[in-house]
Amino acid sequence: MSAVVSETCNQIAKAMLLDPLPGQADGMWQSAIAGVPYSDTPPDPIALIPRAARGDAEAQFELARMALYEALAAFQEGPVRLLCEGLIFARMAASHGDEEAVMLLITMLSFGATILPEPDARECAAEVVAWLELLADRKGEIGENASRLVVQCAEREPAETLELAKIYRARMAAATGER
Repeated sequence: MSAVVSETCNQIAKAMLLDPLPGQADGMWQSAIAGVPYSDTPPDPIALIPRAARGDAEAQFELARMALYEALAAFQEGPVRLLCEGLIFARMAASHGDEEAVMLLITMLSFGATILPEPDARECAAEVVAWLELLADRKGEIGENASRLVVQCAEREPAETLELAKIYRARMAAATGER
């Protein structure tokens, strides 16, 4: 693992990957390393790719989730390629605005911020902050939790990461037509 660039990303990665999954004794990481399938009926990635290419958010989400799971399972051998491939689909799925897809992307980026070398780790951390800012605008529990994490980022993250996050946020807004 690289030196921790973002304490917030480290905290998110630990919570999302190590904490037990709903209805299970282990977290995603432990399940992946133990070879436990993440789904009773894992979908065929070959069949999902054309659907994902046509903009099917569910297919994009499944491909991203599969890639994260495989990256965790292959951690000893090096998860970087799988993580990077999965981030492509995670970004596509998150672009549809589904909260679960955005949280998967934030988890994957947080994992990247903890295992990748500089400057890639900082890029991941900055993108996490930008996505958290988007979520903070939402109502309900997800918005409240994201708002708390945005405040935490403002207090703890290096200025360089926060400046980069502003650039990401502006690019995301321009791509979606937001202000």
